[in-house]
Amino acid sequence: MQKIINVIFRIDIDTGLKAGTGHLARSLTIKNEIFLNRNKYRCFFLFKDLNQSKKLISKYQKKDLIIYNNNFKEKLKFISKNDIFIFDTPFGIDNRMKKFIENKKCIKTLLIDDVNKPNLNKAIIFNGIKYLKKKLKNKKNKIFQGTKYILLNKIFAKHKSVNLKNEILIGSGGTDKKHNFIKIINLVKKLKDLKFLVIVGEAVDKNNPVNKIKCSNIRLLKKKKNLYKYYLRVKGCILSGGIMMFESLALGKKTFVLETYKHQKKSIDFFEKKKLVIKIGVDNKLYKNKLLMGLNKIQNINTSSKNKYIDGKALLRLKKIINREFLSNV
Repeated sequence: MQKIINVIFRIDIDTGLKAGTGHLARSLTIKNEIFLNRNKYRCFFLFKDLNQSKKLISKYQKKDLIIYNNNFKEKLKFISKNDIFIFDTPFGIDNRMKKFIENKKCIKTLLIDDVNKPNLNKAIIFNGIKYLKKKLKNKKNKIFQGTKYILLNKIFAKHKSVNLKNEILIGSGGTDKKHNFIKIINLVKKLKDLKFLVIVGEAVDKNNPVNKIKCSNIRLLKKKKNLYKYYLRVKGCILSGGIMMFESLALGKKTFVLETYKHQKKSIDFFEKKKLVIKIGVDNKLYKNKLLMGLNKIQNINTSSKNKYIDGKALLRLKKIINREFLSNV
């Protein structure tokens, strides 16, 4: 009888103060693409208890949740050397976890967007976003880095030709903690020649003023798990500098970006230099004239072009790497 492999996703999530929701989203994408077979794999989510962490995770992952506190070793005592660890956290791997993995002799370890401090030998490093901040040189690890390793759902590798509508997609990540939705909407709602599709994530607070918006050219999209069809049809996107920015770029959309958090700066600056995004603000400050000028020009756009930096195929590349490095002898 084949032994079930345990897959530990070490992630973090909160309302946007430290981690946001992108790390969970990527880990769920990997789980659903590679480790969904319950007869072969059992997946656990190990996380720090940050602001509303358990509440946010439980909306998507109902069980096998483990809080990363002082007794995490006891809760993971079932781990064997053939099990798999996948790290996707803004904090990186720490000394406690490094020692635990080394004591268990686990060598099937994947670090996503991580500079690997402290140094963990024989780990596979998969850096797409982090590469935009720092290029790694480390002979002790197998490193895959560059913009073609920015992880998105595999559907973003598809570039369908559709008739574009006079619509703009607005998204502020999973939480909109800083209430940027309402600032943008109040500015653009007067542009009656355009319609705006506002993605309201499940983690957006019910008291967020965006939920009270009633305007003929504003449509709120709630509980939408598949955003791909909306990306395809719009002429442009107004987004924060997280995962949604990369999704928009992968489909060649005119992309307006608000730097919501400091860790987004390097990524936004990289693509702004390539003239692929227009930076429309930092933190709570919105560059109103810059956004309005860009939107006034956007109605002449009729097609979307492919992005040579992000092709949306990173998940397919990662799947091949995991199958080759972790699962070939299983």
